Amino acid sequence: MGHKLCIERYGDEDKPVTILIPTSKMDHIIPALLYSGQQVIVVNYPGIGDSPGKPLNQRSEQVLVKGGAGDMMMDVLEQLGLKNKKVAVGGYDWGSTVALRIAAHWPNRFSHVIAFHPSMGADKKVKDELAKIKANVLVLWVPADMFHPWSKWKSVPACI
Repeated sequence: MGHKLCIERYGDEDKPVTILIPTSKMDHIIPALLYSGQQVIVVNYPGIGDSPGKPLNQRSEQVLVKGGAGDMMMDVLEQLGLKNKKVAVGGYDWGSTVALRIAAHWPNRFSHVIAFHPSMGADKKVKDELAKIKANVLVLWVPADMFHPWSKWKSVPACI
């Protein structure tokens, strides 16, 4: 797709794979995933981490547009030789929105989703989309986060 992405790989290549999609540093999560027996692959989209280029539009409705974050992730999985392998995917903020939306759009590709403060709406359309996820989903929330009020999203996990 023409983008150069910084991809960091940690752990043994024979271990189950967890893909992380950060919008900020997620270094604190990597040791926990390695300890739990995962191989961790951090995919930095353009303009994030050490990936060059203009950042993608970080609106949740833009994730699945042609050439957007969803297509990029599927290309990354193919380039890493993971096209036919189920992987776990997780992220923070917009990264978790990407994780949830690609797991709903390609439900047979992902085994688990870790969504830490997803930044997407909570309307019926979102709930219907997320109901398509076949993976196990863990939603993480810190009540003190002012940018992602739980009160606006707390009805969504029941749909997944």
